[in-house]
Amino acid sequence: MLPVSAIQGVHFVNCVSLQKLEVFDLFSSILYECVTQENPEMLPAYIAIDQAVRRLERREMTETFDLWQIKLVLEFFNSRSHQDRVRKNPHRGLFMNSEFLPVMKCSIDNALDQWLQAGGDVCLHSYLSGQPTDESQLSMLACFLIYHSVPTPGQLLAGGLEGSTSFSELLLKFKPLKLPVRALLRLAPLLLGNPQSMVL
Repeated sequence: MLPVSAIQGVHFVNCVSLQKLEVFDLFSSILYECVTQENPEMLPAYIAIDQAVRRLERREMTETFDLWQIKLVLEFFNSRSHQDRVRKNPHRGLFMNSEFLPVMKCSIDNALDQWLQAGGDVCLHSYLSGQPTDESQLSMLACFLIYHSVPTPGQLLAGGLEGSTSFSELLLKFKPLKLPVRALLRLAPLLLGNPQSMVL
């Protein structure tokens, strides 16, 4: 019978090998697509986005520049002008794989939601109420605020959020700030004083 440490070591090696295989599969398909679409110059952009998302998942993102760039790419792909261009000329090669960005967006959402559930909500509440925040949480807090377009505490106070008792009230009060509904769903428990997270 193998000792527990040997079994754990084998499991760790298998997990690492599985992750490497997933990355290999992902980039093999991306490389194939870049070459067949005659768009090899996009490979560095794919790699940069994937690396940024992986850093966020490991909570190692120290600057928000990469997240701003990913947000910009996502906004472009969701824009009406891009959708119209794709609809009018479906045979023209896409700037990026249509499946890659939703997967990256989902990974970002999951990483930030896990941070929120693992104590990030306390840090976020401190920030929103103007109290000092835990230094070790600042980079993830910045990523959350930027990715979800959360207004500054001053803008929130000016919005007259005091006394809000329901999500629909918050939705109406946040309308002038153009806060995405997905972000408001994550903020609502803190703003309404509900300890239950509404993480999607």
